[in-house]
Amino acid sequence: YLFFAFRLTKLSFSIFIFETMRSFLCLLVALSLISIAESHGKREKITVKEAEKVTLPKINRGEPSSPECLACMAIVGAFDFAISSSLSQSQAEKLGTSVCLSVTEPRVQTICPQIVATMTPTLFPILVAIGFEPLQVCIDIGYCESNSTSAEKKSIVPAKSNPKRMKPKPQTTFYQDSINGTILHLSDIHWDDLYATGSIVNCNEPLCCRSSSVQLNPNEPPKYASYWGENEDCDIPLASLDALLASSAERKPSLVIITGDNTPHDVWNQTKALTLDRLKRITEIISKHFPNTPIVSSLGNHDSYPVDQFNRMKKDSAHLDNFDWLLKGISDYWSPWIVSAAWNVSDAKQAVVTLRNYGYYSISPKRGLRVVALNTFWSDELNWYNLLAEKQGDNQFEWLEKTLADSKKRGEKIILTGHIPPSNAPSASLASYITKYIRLIRKYSPIIVSQLYGHTHKDQFHLQYSDSNSTSTAVGMVYVTSSATAFGMHPGYRIYKHNNQFQFLDYDHYLADLSLANNVTGPVWVKTYSPRTAYSMKDLSPASWNDFAHRMSNDTNLFDQWYYNKMTRTSRSVPGSCNEACRNSNLCDIFSESGC
Repeated sequence: YLFFAFRLTKLSFSIFIFETMRSFLCLLVALSLISIAESHGKREKITVKEAEKVTLPKINRGEPSSPECLACMAIVGAFDFAISSSLSQSQAEKLGTSVCLSVTEPRVQTICPQIVATMTPTLFPILVAIGFEPLQVCIDIGYCESNSTSAEKKSIVPAKSNPKRMKPKPQTTFYQDSINGTILHLSDIHWDDLYATGSIVNCNEPLCCRSSSVQLNPNEPPKYASYWGENEDCDIPLASLDALLASSAERKPSLVIITGDNTPHDVWNQTKALTLDRLKRITEIISKHFPNTPIVSSLGNHDSYPVDQFNRMKKDSAHLDNFDWLLKGISDYWSPWIVSAAWNVSDAKQAVVTLRNYGYYSISPKRGLRVVALNTFWSDELNWYNLLAEKQGDNQFEWLEKTLADSKKRGEKIILTGHIPPSNAPSASLASYITKYIRLIRKYSPIIVSQLYGHTHKDQFHLQYSDSNSTSTAVGMVYVTSSATAFGMHPGYRIYKHNNQFQFLDYDHYLADLSLANNVTGPVWVKTYSPRTAYSMKDLSPASWNDFAHRMSNDTNLFDQWYYNKMTRTSRSVPGSCNEACRNSNLCDIFSESGC
């Protein structure tokens, strides 16, 4: 079980950061097994092979039987047994590091002591506090399905599994086709303030291109970081970030929306003070390029410390931190943006107070429009505080419903923004969060003109329907823009064009190939596509996106074109790189609110 669990969570370097937290749960559980074995053998150290002989708790045959679910339940059950055997936090940290060094890949081994030390103080007391019902814990962290989730998926998946059978309803109404303004969407900036020209690119850590980077394999030729950055496991340097912001500012957007993740991917090297300092400096950099443009920003999972963690309950044995330091910091940094963006003074004051207390807010940057910046830590499946089942995120939904109801009375249109997309696709939201979110989308769809998110670093979209059936009416559209950082992708930004009802008519997506930038005088931000032209769309209404998605499900060439854009036109996205299983998975993510 120990090795099986680690094979299941073995990390692909390009998605290392997302998987780190989930893998860390496996680390703590594995180390608990070794701790128990050590207590029996009275030794200083025990081998992994010997630890495998420790008896695991029995798993009920009637519970979900997928390999991932069974492995998770075995691991969590073992951890429960270890806790009852008085495993201390210090033992957990010490043994976790030992196990991490023994069973993880070389690029993870280098950060084992730091990542274990970073996460143990938060995770350990939470797991002690919740008690260990293995199936429920594994449902909460996404390895198992509940009966209700399984039933819901069974009602959706058959149609989604054969997307060519689906027929869209004809689009009968269209948006007024007259551009009234533009919106710049930036996400996942991940500016690396420690990027170093001439440092190692193919290094022995998950994030490279730093003066501390060491070559992973001495027998391979080294690759050195260029001034403008690298399209590999490196975040964006200041030179290219400045170039990106300057290019996007030249488009003269009437509004800037930033959907989180401003700090670099070195989650094992961070502190509260460093996180705040980086958030402050990125705010100053962005302000320099947009001194007179309204800016609305939201928190990303990398904008906290430890990564993904957030809580607003009082500190106690299970709540190590209430994150007041983070909310005070961002409310100080972003309040000038809020005050200058809102046309109503009292609206701005209320937004600052709400941000300071809860991490979410809304403002009206223009009469008739309200932008809502949500706190998606409550949807984050890697926020361990969500395991406590305290429903802290319900306050946000109560506030959101009141905000939507008030806007409806005032005749305002709504743009919802946040970091983690409200989708059950990989790297997305908790199912319980999605259920509450979709209810409000369906209720207030006439006034919600768009939903803007980031997080995945890819160019994606998700459709929402009037009920849990993709043959019903499409009522919502979630835009997920690609990242401003590189980290395996081409960095980019997006400009939306809207009419006087703030309905999106089209957008221009810009990318830069940093490998070309290093051969000339800097990155060139090229408009790679606009969906109305590339995908032959009437407008950007949910109905039009629904029509495109159905056409794409029947046209391999059209799908390949979309997938090429999704993966920011890297070599991994050339035609034919996404096989049938890949296509079905992507289509399922687009059509199904609950995943497949």
